[in-house]
Amino acid sequence: IFVDIANPNLFQLGIFHLFLDILATAGYLYLTIIRLEWFKGYMSGIAAGFGTLNTGSIKKMVSMAFPLIADGIVGHIEDMVFTIFAIHQGPAETATWILLDYVWNIIEICPETLAEAAHSRILRHLSKGNTELAQEVAFFTIKVGTLFSIVGSFVLFIFGDFFVWCLSLDETLEWMLLEVMPYLCICQPFVSIGMTAMELNDALQMYKKTVATTTVVTFVLLIPLGALFTYGYHYNIEGLAAAQCMGYSALGVANIVIFMNANWEKAVKKTIQIGSTSFEG
Repeated sequence: IFVDIANPNLFQLGIFHLFLDILATAGYLYLTIIRLEWFKGYMSGIAAGFGTLNTGSIKKMVSMAFPLIADGIVGHIEDMVFTIFAIHQGPAETATWILLDYVWNIIEICPETLAEAAHSRILRHLSKGNTELAQEVAFFTIKVGTLFSIVGSFVLFIFGDFFVWCLSLDETLEWMLLEVMPYLCICQPFVSIGMTAMELNDALQMYKKTVATTTVVTFVLLIPLGALFTYGYHYNIEGLAAAQCMGYSALGVANIVIFMNANWEKAVKKTIQIGSTSFEG
């Protein structure tokens, strides 16, 4: 089956992912069955039925879940629509657009991970009423996350040929990816600031504002620009990349504005209220 490891076909990739899934499942079974004693100290809480009677927590959880569900739906719609745009441009553009997502994820790993870690730390400080510490963590995260993004963009620009070679050996796809690479490298630091601010806004209990902003930018700017560049000006994959860069940069500016005008005292009250709700009957 694995005759050419350097250039696998779809069947070989499917077998490889199946093998990884089997390993992951075996690991989960090992943890839950063979190492069941690890959970002994927590079984009373896991098996307790008092959570179903905690109507306050359930209502709060449902009210928080709806905006997050909407955010996920909007994100999937955006991905689907831009994939349709790429399909309209041609099979090579479709494959390039899919591979471009992997390239973009490379330079997003560090800023996104840092923002998620800061999210939990800010919530911890807010739950204790430490507004100053929460602000220090937030602003430090924006600075360091932007620095990580700039360094990642610089590395991607310098070693772009190597990254593209790792993703594809097709000359057409390699050329198209390299043509789009400058858009990502220039735009990513601006996008990273906005995405970090969005994560921080969620920690400040302003997820409804961030979801509303994301929805407006997606349907008013992102998708219309993608349609205009694809069907109006007949641009190739660079048009889609430019549309996303402009849309995400605008979304970043909006999230920065929301963050800079945040009411930290109100965030403390909401965080403490959410934490106390879990103990109400």
